[in-house]
Amino acid sequence: LAINGYSDSKGLHFVFEASYALNSDLDLEQFARLYENALSEVVAHCMARIEDSPELSTSQGNLQLLKQGAKDQIIVLLPGKYGTLIDYMSLVHSLSDDFRIYGLDLTSGTQDYQSIEQMASSCMDELLSISSKSTFTIIGHSFGAILMHEIGCQMVQQGKVPVLINLDQEATYRENISDAVDDVQLLNNFKFLVSDYYGSTIDFDVDGVGEELLKLDSNESRATYLQQTIADEEFLALINRLMSPDELSRHHTALMDSYELKSNKSAKLYLIKSKGSQREGDEEDWGWHEYYKEVAYFVVEGHHFSMYKGENSIGLSHKINKIVENGTL
Repeated sequence: LAINGYSDSKGLHFVFEASYALNSDLDLEQFARLYENALSEVVAHCMARIEDSPELSTSQGNLQLLKQGAKDQIIVLLPGKYGTLIDYMSLVHSLSDDFRIYGLDLTSGTQDYQSIEQMASSCMDELLSISSKSTFTIIGHSFGAILMHEIGCQMVQQGKVPVLINLDQEATYRENISDAVDDVQLLNNFKFLVSDYYGSTIDFDVDGVGEELLKLDSNESRATYLQQTIADEEFLALINRLMSPDELSRHHTALMDSYELKSNKSAKLYLIKSKGSQREGDEEDWGWHEYYKEVAYFVVEGHHFSMYKGENSIGLSHKINKIVENGTL
């Protein structure tokens, strides 16, 4: 039973990963009872920690404290537009205990920003209010990597050069995925997400499934068809979110579409790509050499939406730890 989570002004947030062995001596009722007891103990432990250390329950604007580090090295995690901070807690847990880790809560208040530049400026101000002397490492995944790029540009203008780590985001992001709902874009989105998620391990007819999707006239009927065709709950959740994007993710997509990447030749970029995102004919640095003085890149296990979860988070955290501590992959 693995438990990760964090606390903020709204309460306690948890994600649980439980395994039930087929040869276990426990029956399901006993397992459920132990699971419930474990949850109660974790909540009691977290509440006790918050009472002893009130700073653990506070947030800094949209930045949430996810891990209290032993050293004055600050990591800021910027999630993708479809993700919440809880999705990244396996990675946070796996990173070195030396780092103080904050995460940007995209679900609260970010709909008020009218541009990536405005959101980046606000995030940078929050960072500098936390500490003006600390060493900053900014990790951005997907949409978060575009936001990270702009924050890096603005911090360089302030005379600070943070460590920038891009998780699986291309510089040519407009060509990949969109919230548009026309048939052509829907099919492109589906094929892109399948490729990103499964890599070379696809065990169903992508073109056939995609063509069937276009014959259906509602997201509900498409979701039902996919559920009958693909036996992968996580992938189905991603597809359903893509076909029915909420207002906030549409807003983040609009911010990306209106943003023009800037040159940041004073900084170095660390690009960590997932195996599932590798496609034949891609530039090795995914086009980022046009914007940075140097790009160091590496490939880790998983796909775009799993590289930071479960066992994959361990390998990814080792790469990030080395970058932060030694400035190298």
